Formats: sequence, C-alpha cells, structure tokens
Amino acid sequence: MVISANFGHLRAVASRKAAALKGREKANRKSPARTSPTFTRVMARLSDRLRELRHDAGKTQERLAWDADIDPRRYAAIEAGRVPNVTLATLTGIAKGLGITLSELLEGVGP
Repeated sequence: MVISANFGHLRAVASRKAAALKGREKANRKSPARTSPTFTRVMARLSDRLRELRHDAGKTQERLAWDADIDPRRYAAIEAGRVPNVTLATLTGIAKGLGITLSELLEGVGP
C-alpha cells in the first residue's frame, strides 16, 4: 500500500514537472512581432547605434556596462543584437552610462 502511494506521488510530481516544462516551452516561442522584418531592422539599428555611441564616448563594452549598472555579458549581447527584449530600464541605464538622454540614444532607431 505504501509503495503504490509513493508511486502515485511520483506520478503527480512528474505530471507537474511536465506541465511546467510545457509552459516554459510555450513561453520561449518567439512571438510574430519579434520575427517581423520591421522588428529585426529596429533591433539592428539599435545595435549599430549603441556601438557607435559607445565608440564616440571612448568606452569599452565592459566599462559602459558597469556605468549602466548591467551585466557586461548582457550588454555585449544587446549590442550584438542577440537580446530581443531590451527593457526601458536597461536602455535608460545605458543612456545614463553614455551621459546622454534616452531620446538621444534612440534617435534614428525607430521604424
């Protein structure tokens, strides 16, 4: 009797883990907006703009990341265009690290 109860518990745990995994897989799918040509162009422009402004400021990626209070690897990924969900807070931090306003950072980036 105890053995079957333990198996029942294991089945329930396995079922919850499978449901959680399915939920994560669904959440990780790219939305149509993130695969659109317009989104791709905007992210490429943002990437180019960040690189240009960083070079103009004479900063390395690591120095700018520290000034912006973000992880240097994350900044490098953003500048390389590998991060599709850059938050407004992150962009504000990057602008602050560059010593410019958010609107100056985003100048010419839009569609």
